[in-house]
Amino acid sequence: MKTKYLVIALLTCLLSISAQAGVTEEIEELVPRLSDKDVSARYEPQMAVQEIVLNAARPGAEAERAKVAGILAAKVVDDSIPMPARVWLVRQLQYIGAGEAVDALAELLKSDSDRLRECARRALEKNPSAAAAKTLRAALKKGGERRWVIGLVNSLSELEDAKAVPLISERLQDPELLNEAAQALGKIATDEAINALWKSYDPEEVIVANALIEAGNVRLSRGDDKAASDVFGRILKTSKCVQVRSAALDGLSRSNPPSTLEFLPDALQSDAGELQRTAVDVTFHVYGRRFSREYAPKLSGLPADTRVLVMEYLDRRAEQAVIEQIDSENAEVRETAMETLGRIGSGKAVVALLESAAAGPSKDAARRALSRIYGRGVNLTLRAKALEAEPTVQAAAVTALADRNDKAALGLLFRVAKNPAADDAVKDAVFSALGRLGDERRFTALADLAVETGEQGAFEAVKRVAARVENKKQITENIVAIMQDADAKGVAELLDVLRIVGGTDALAAVAEKTSSENADIREAAVRSLADWTTFDAVDPLLEVASKDDVSAAFNALAIRGLVKLVKSNADVEVTRRASVIKDAFDAARRVEERRLVVSAMAVVPTHETAGLLTSLLDEEALKEDAAVAAINVAKSLKDSEKETAQELIESVLQADVGDELKAQAEEALD
Repeated sequence: MKTKYLVIALLTCLLSISAQAGVTEEIEELVPRLSDKDVSARYEPQMAVQEIVLNAARPGAEAERAKVAGILAAKVVDDSIPMPARVWLVRQLQYIGAGEAVDALAELLKSDSDRLRECARRALEKNPSAAAAKTLRAALKKGGERRWVIGLVNSLSELEDAKAVPLISERLQDPELLNEAAQALGKIATDEAINALWKSYDPEEVIVANALIEAGNVRLSRGDDKAASDVFGRILKTSKCVQVRSAALDGLSRSNPPSTLEFLPDALQSDAGELQRTAVDVTFHVYGRRFSREYAPKLSGLPADTRVLVMEYLDRRAEQAVIEQIDSENAEVRETAMETLGRIGSGKAVVALLESAAAGPSKDAARRALSRIYGRGVNLTLRAKALEAEPTVQAAAVTALADRNDKAALGLLFRVAKNPAADDAVKDAVFSALGRLGDERRFTALADLAVETGEQGAFEAVKRVAARVENKKQITENIVAIMQDADAKGVAELLDVLRIVGGTDALAAVAEKTSSENADIREAAVRSLADWTTFDAVDPLLEVASKDDVSAAFNALAIRGLVKLVKSNADVEVTRRASVIKDAFDAARRVEERRLVVSAMAVVPTHETAGLLTSLLDEEALKEDAAVAAINVAKSLKDSEKETAQELIESVLQADVGDELKAQAEEALD
């Protein structure tokens, strides 16, 4: 049995040796190709080497990693290998190099090639061996040009090499290296590094102070809260720089929250925005749920900018303190207070907000707050003020109910609307609210109200609701019933409501009124038909336009309505639209309307339209318009009725029209 296991172990060893020998041969074969004169040809061998490296770096393959790293280390110091290959191999040592690669990389730090030196430095920076840090320290001690020294300092800081602190500290005295040296000591963050930074610390400057902040954060990440707290606290007591003090206050809140209480009052009174923001954030962090109770009494005594920040964190327990800020002379404070009340306020805040929404300098902010506020008693207070208050406040309350989509308030809105003593501003607000809140269930009551009061605002509300109704037939029947007892103005307004409702029944009701004995009602009916949006209105419009006794004004309205319907209903069969437009042309009395009809012919390309346009090219008042329409019709017919299109173009060319139109005609069939 033992013999069996010995054989297996021997075979495994032989396979490993064989595999390693294979890797050596593969790398030997790839190295020359890494320096191919054709740069693009280097890509494939580079990826092959990288794959070998990444495979060797896998967990549990330490022997293979060391073997591959050793092979690469031997190659990078071989001067016979071209530079591009050596550079690529050094970069691979950055991934897998350890102690076995340090000597080779140390040798490259002395190279005349900047590229090799830089690659070697970066590889040592990632090297976990203590010897790597020792090598970098030796190079830093030797020194060199500024950029090289900075690179070495950065590498040692990445390694958090405590032994490098004395060497790096020396560079704090060099103005050209101060920033990098300070940052490096901040990252290393040992007691020695922090002490070195304190020796170079200047309360008026930020470079070393920022490095100390970094050191405090590093010590905090290492679990050394006391050391971090000492750094942050000392900076807060001495630094004159707002940015630094802000960062220190934040750090202190994380390392020793209670100790921030010593510094918060001054920070909150600061006129520096960044420090204010940090102070408020820290205060909230320190006090938690006690924040509102602690700072509500102090709110008015804080600078305006700080008040704005503090109010973002207050809860309902600070409602009264926030209400007092609504009257602030500072616009940002006022509007933030209103926004905060929209979040935390109750019925108590509603009165103050209504007064601001009615006449204050921040009306819009107050209105937004009233639309969102949700605390106890809000709706009851708004409804009470909507029923009875000083007119501007009453109007603001009504508007707030509409903004909040409070349909439960519809009943009281009707009551206010029917009050003959109501102020005009209140009525306007009520009718606007009814238009926004009204629904199909309340439609008839709203229409009755409009007829009863005769108020234009009420009729506008009816129209807004009419645009939302679904049961058009029932609504139409209700409107027709109401019109029977309405005066001429009421009937005229309700005819326009029927236009908005739409549908066959509404159209018939409007068309019937075009024969009314009342001139105002007749005009309203014709205007409603002229503004109809569905094509089924063409027949009643043609009937109006074709009457011998119809006025010129009504004729013009009907013709314009017909032209609009023909142009806007492209889904209706073209022959049907062409028939309508021909009838409209025959009915039109004035040149102005006839020109409009001709313009509509351009969108109804048929053989009949082409013939009509050809005849109009001889009419002095219409020939230019007819030519434009004819060109468009010809373009549309050139594929389906090429002969008709050609004849139409020839007619334009023979007509007495401008050269520009003739040029367009010649191009039309190209």
